[in-house]
Amino acid sequence: MKPQKLFYLFYQFPRSSDSNVSELNHLILKPYYLKYDKNDERFIMAAYSKPPDFECHACAPTFSFIEFKKLAEEGWILGRKHLGILTTGAWGEPPESIKVHILGNDTWGVFIEDSYTQMGQFTSMTSIYVDLAGAYHEVFSEVTYEDNSASGIEEGEPDYSSLKSDISIRPVPGAPFFDLVVTTNGIRGTQQISEEKIFKFDGQRYSSSDIN
Repeated sequence: MKPQKLFYLFYQFPRSSDSNVSELNHLILKPYYLKYDKNDERFIMAAYSKPPDFECHACAPTFSFIEFKKLAEEGWILGRKHLGILTTGAWGEPPESIKVHILGNDTWGVFIEDSYTQMGQFTSMTSIYVDLAGAYHEVFSEVTYEDNSASGIEEGEPDYSSLKSDISIRPVPGAPFFDLVVTTNGIRGTQQISEEKIFKFDGQRYSSSDIN
């Protein structure tokens, strides 16, 4: 049976004694295919739940992530399930930026980019959430885009900023958590910026050090 069908069978029933759960709408966001090696294939099914008519600006749906593992030619089995572990979004809808990536030999992380604008300053923040000892925690959060050109500050002025960062994952053989490499390019003030940082997992969070 395909993971999508297994997910529907698993998720169509309330998972709590709370009577309000039955009033929620459960919707699949998308499946994420992860291949650890040729003998380890998984699907992570992302879904979100929300009440009917949940359409205000601050109305953020609640997310669940359910893992399915492939058993050779026998099909797929249910792996880890994380229900109602994360609330994010607006107007009752999930952010389009949600992604799931392999972060270690038996670890995957949920990547979310949140953007906001204030007084002509546009900023994007990327956060990563992972399962640590059965509970979801934010282990990384960094500004990955900033631009204040709409505020009237022009390029060449001391307070000008236009920077973009890209996050890549660097495998570390045998490590439960891989390294993150953040490459930043752009302009800060009057300086052209091109820098790279490596983030290593310290048991609780990713912490950084300059590598050039």
